[in-house]
Amino acid sequence: MIEQNPLRDAGPALSVAAIEALEQRLGASLPEDYRQFLLECNGGTPMRAAFRPRADDGDDDEEFWVDYFYRIDDHLAGPASDAAPGTLAFWREVLRGYLPPDAIPVACVARDSFWLLFLRGPRRGEVHLVDWDEVAESGEERSPEDLEAAMHLVAGSFGEAFGKLYASD
Repeated sequence: MIEQNPLRDAGPALSVAAIEALEQRLGASLPEDYRQFLLECNGGTPMRAAFRPRADDGDDDEEFWVDYFYRIDDHLAGPASDAAPGTLAFWREVLRGYLPPDAIPVACVARDSFWLLFLRGPRRGEVHLVDWDEVAESGEERSPEDLEAAMHLVAGSFGEAFGKLYASD
């Protein structure tokens, strides 16, 4: 997968045992293409990073870019307040209360948005862009419903989403 779009600053690939520990912590198996990604590398910045989410209204002109894919560290999925920035555990802590229970964030997008990968349910395997500029907070308590209106389908799978990345002008 990453031969087609190499990553800068990628961490070492995860072992099968580390991925199994991550899956156990998440209570779900990872989609096979994301699992393969972690077996090849652990986070990093793609050389080709631009993409356009699928548009429900037919208008797919807005371009976004992946800043970096989150690394998996010793905290695995966390959430952990002492996890290093740029890791899955860190972002699960930052987004605590917002994240749907059946999804994990996998990439930082356009500085303050992110890709969300669904692990279970009818959207299993799908990658959605959460455009933080569109997040509507419903009140004092965070809720996954706050993210729903800001979610835009990128692709039906992680591999498809990764394959959509291109070099921007």
